[in-house]
Parts: sequence; C-alpha cells; structure tokens
Amino acid sequence: MKALAVVAALFAVAVVGWLVWPTDSAPTVLHASTGTHAVRLELAEPKTGVAGVRLEVTGPEPDAVTVEPVMPQMGHVIPPVPATRDGAGYRADVPLTMGGQWVITVTLHGPTGTEDVDFPLLVNG
Repeated sequence: MKALAVVAALFAVAVVGWLVWPTDSAPTVLHASTGTHAVRLELAEPKTGVAGVRLEVTGPEPDAVTVEPVMPQMGHVIPPVPATRDGAGYRADVPLTMGGQWVITVTLHGPTGTEDVDFPLLVNG
C-alpha cells in the first residue's frame, strides 16, 4: 500500500513538472529570396488551426501579396489568402488544417509580374 502511495506521488510530481516546464516561446522564422525580393516569414507557433503569418519583404514594393498553404503529401490546397499591410510588413491568417509537412507559398504581385517564394513548414497537430 505504501509503494502505491509513492508511485502516485511520483506520478503527480511528474505531471505537475510537465505542465509547468518552460517551453520555447520563440516564433518560427524562415527566410527565402527570389531574384528581386527577400522575404522573411514568421509564425508565432506552427500548429493546426488559423496561423497568423507575418511577412517582411525587401526589394521593390509589391502591389499585392498572397499566402497559399499546400500539403503536397495529402493533396490539401488552401486557396490563396490576401496579405494585408501591417506596419512595415504584411499579415495573413492562414488555415493549417492538420499536422504534417506544409509548403507555404508567398506570391508577390508587381508591375513586372509575379514571383513565388516557397517556405517548407512542419506543423504540429
């Protein structure tokens, strides 16, 4: 009976430790470039649900920016989401419907055409 109480106490300590253990709260930041632009993509946390994507674009000012998440292994394609101006960059809320490997395509629309920048992203389910 005493051994059972010790095991229960150890289990309780382990659960409390797991719940209060500090986690890495740093955002995920990815960089990529085209011949004309450099793009910095930032997500607070890559997990399922609606992800707030922040973008910084260096180079000629694009007329419009869209963000399109695709999960090639599962055949999931989410329609492109227009990014809106947000301070010095852009912001888009994109749905990530399940955990796994995604590709986030940022399309920069400008007077000389469009450029795509692809970012591989592992999403936690």
